[in-house]
Amino acid sequence: MKVCTALDKPSITKPAEHPRAMGHKCEFILNIGMFFDGTGNNWYEDAAGQGHSNVARLWRAYKNNSMEGFFKHYAPGVGTPFKDIGEEGRSVFGAGFGWGGENRIVWGLLQVLNSMHRFLKSGPLIFELNQVEALCSNTTVPSRFADSGPVSLTEAQTILDGLGLRTGLVDNWSTRHAFMSECAGKLTMLHNDPKTSIQLTGINLDVFGFSRGAAQARVFCNWLQQGLLVNGKMFGVPAHIRMQPEPVMKNCVHFAEKRKAGCNARKQFKNQEVKA
Repeated sequence: MKVCTALDKPSITKPAEHPRAMGHKCEFILNIGMFFDGTGNNWYEDAAGQGHSNVARLWRAYKNNSMEGFFKHYAPGVGTPFKDIGEEGRSVFGAGFGWGGENRIVWGLLQVLNSMHRFLKSGPLIFELNQVEALCSNTTVPSRFADSGPVSLTEAQTILDGLGLRTGLVDNWSTRHAFMSECAGKLTMLHNDPKTSIQLTGINLDVFGFSRGAAQARVFCNWLQQGLLVNGKMFGVPAHIRMQPEPVMKNCVHFAEKRKAGCNARKQFKNQEVKA
């Protein structure tokens, strides 16, 4: 081994250059929680009096960190205000007949698209609030020109027209299916784009519902499979929809006093035990 002294001519060395090729993508699992509350239940109105449902409690407890791939979305129960879809106040038809349930399901599907886009693009949504409200309706876009001359459009109609739609996504299966499939294709291309630094290895979708919200949760899963899932993959990523209880749960029973159950006033159920 050569021994260097102060009399030796100094030498300069430099480390090898870093490779210039594109680095590996960061791998994540996208987690989305969907929560459909029951008839007359609304966390924003019920929380102060501790009258909120278990679905609302689960939503509050669910992790929410967009940087790590965790998103949660809560739909208040039918019959209660839900400004995201244009319902400003309580509705007798919602409470009595479930009016507004389909609007909430469509809203949930749009939130799945928004969550995917926001995570891949680190911020922006694919649909802003006013677009979501217009899509979660059965608004029809008239022809711009009638026999009497040009037709002025409402804000919702203008938004739908800008998206290339003649109607909202409610009460129109063919339009909804085609629109969702098109959006899924665009997000698949975005995920597969070499410029996208995030690589998803899986998507976990947790779906919760209570009362009419449980029915919405089931329909949501069915429509998701029809419009966004292809061969078990969502946006080209293996997807897992978790809606069933764990196998260890052999039986789940809701206990309530018979005289109270008869009037179906769930907010009055003091007994909230669940036994497995």
